[in-house]
Parts: sequence; structure tokens; C-alpha cells
Amino acid sequence: VGGLLFAGFALVLAIVDFFRADRRGVGLAYLMVLLATWMVGFLDALMHARDAWASMPTGLVLSAVAALLACVATWMGFRAPYIGATP
Repeated sequence: VGGLLFAGFALVLAIVDFFRADRRGVGLAYLMVLLATWMVGFLDALMHARDAWASMPTGLVLSAVAALLACVATWMGFRAPYIGATP
């Protein structure tokens, strides 16, 4: 739940940044990865709410995919240039 909360907060800020940015190509890709991370994380939370053995293969795979997407989103976020920075 904490991961969904912080990913949702990052998603809201990415939406705001997307509409403020001059280069929307990088912002759109970052926004889509964050949205995919949140959606997979939400489905993973619903899957883990079931019985432990009933969600076993799918829950583990969704957790791994959500973690991988979160790492990609973090890498994209740190790779993006700072707003207002001079080259």
C-alpha cells in the first residue's frame, strides 16, 4: 500500500511535469512507465489479498514485474535533465 501511495504521488507529479515540460517525448515515456508500475502494483495488491497459495505463481510474477518497472521508472527519472538547467 505504501508503494502504491508513493507511486501515485509520483504519477501525479509526472502528469504535472508532462504539461509543463518543453520536451514531451521523455515526459510521456516516463509517465507511461509510472502508470504501468502503478497499475501492475494495484493488480499485485489485489492478487496478494487472496489466499497465499491461491495467488502463488501470479502474485510472485506481478511483484517481480512491478519491481522491475519501478526500477526503470527510477532510472528514467534520474536520467531526465533538470528543469531550468543550462547545458
